[in-house]
Amino acid sequence: WSDSDEPGGPAFNWIDISGLGTEVTLSDDSNQGPFALGFDFPFYGVDYNTFRVCSNGFVSFLSTATNYTNSALPAAGAPLASAFLFWDDLAPDSGAVYYYNDGTRMIVQYADWGNYAGGSTYSMQMHLYPNGTIEYHYLSMAGTLTSATVGIQNSTRTDALTVISLGPSRSIS
Repeated sequence: WSDSDEPGGPAFNWIDISGLGTEVTLSDDSNQGPFALGFDFPFYGVDYNTFRVCSNGFVSFLSTATNYTNSALPAAGAPLASAFLFWDDLAPDSGAVYYYNDGTRMIVQYADWGNYAGGSTYSMQMHLYPNGTIEYHYLSMAGTLTSATVGIQNSTRTDALTVISLGPSRSIS
């Protein structure tokens, strides 16, 4: 894991796909898919070619779970084979979720996504590359930032990377 504030870290690379991507219809605590990635994506030693999107801020390669109670990873109760962009009790109030393959990567975008508690708005993206690289990009994170988990977890829930659990240990940008 590295972030854009570190020397040699990835550059912030927001690509607005709201006018290009396919919108995913999500209600509160819902999970939709599978959707085609357009390539084989290696994740913890397994190649996946589809993904699912959850209204609670994560993308999964297998799980239909809609868990909104997050925790540090690995966790037996966490959705399996998942990438957690901002896993929390989120709500689709007035926002939208899109996905788009631009020929080099799959982009999943949460645009103006809300928090169930209200008063928060998040615009964030996940970029998935055919070589297994995952990038998280946060355009605007307004409101509550102290109750989410950011990270990844394998399909057996035995290996994971927790970047943030229940509050930022570093700024989200």
